[in-house]
Amino acid sequence: MKLFSRIVIDENGLTYYLPYLPILVFTKDLHDYDCKCNVRVFNRYGELINGVWLVKNGIVKHEIYDNIFANFQELYNAIDLPKHHIKKPVPPFTHTAYQLGVRRIKNEQA
Repeated sequence: MKLFSRIVIDENGLTYYLPYLPILVFTKDLHDYDCKCNVRVFNRYGELINGVWLVKNGIVKHEIYDNIFANFQELYNAIDLPKHHIKKPVPPFTHTAYQLGVRRIKNEQA
């Protein structure tokens, strides 16, 4: 049995619950982000997974992936931000550059 993390999106923002430590709850305001970026990245086994990056000032601030969240498509549809789409799969080193803020995402709407 796989335990999925849980995210709840309401009018106040994004609330993140950990399955192993349910007393830890993280809350983020969705109005702090500029856009959501639809991506495909490689996991540690070399498989492609779909994801959404929440971007602020061109830097990836929060990541949501479909192998972690069971309700990924609902989350994607519930996030009401301008959309940006990276068409090619993101290689591991480029993914790390985005995570560290070395490489930035242009906030052009798709």
